[in-house]
Amino acid sequence: MSIVRLFRQQDFWAGLMFMAFGAIGISGGIMYRVGTTQEMGPGYFPRAIGIALLLLGAAIFIRGIYAPGREVSRWAIRPLILMTVAILAFAYALEWLGFIVAGTALIFLSGVGGKEFNFKEVAVLSAAVVTSAVLIFVKALSLPIPVWP
Repeated sequence: MSIVRLFRQQDFWAGLMFMAFGAIGISGGIMYRVGTTQEMGPGYFPRAIGIALLLLGAAIFIRGIYAPGREVSRWAIRPLILMTVAILAFAYALEWLGFIVAGTALIFLSGVGGKEFNFKEVAVLSAAVVTSAVLIFVKALSLPIPVWP
């Protein structure tokens, strides 16, 4: 397989991406105490996930080198921009508008970025996800997240 063809393989780039995220996770948790399996420290989870991502990325990367796969398609700019805007809007609006409004805006802006936007499907998804998140994070875990403005 030629180098040019290798650089067009999805598995090659996906493997590199997973390995990079794994390395970031490991380096981010390296300054924290790991602890043991029974008494996990704050660095245990980032290191464990980082190692898992590194191993997964290495396997995908090696498969991309040896097995011909799908080529990387052109970048979809619209979904990339709308996802970025949705995340930034959520982060900015959470404190002022509350979790329900900010979460709903996040899901709708993300949904608009897709090729097949269906208002009813996104509304049902939004209601389910935001309700579940409020029940889990605000009610069950008692995190100090503003629910309403």
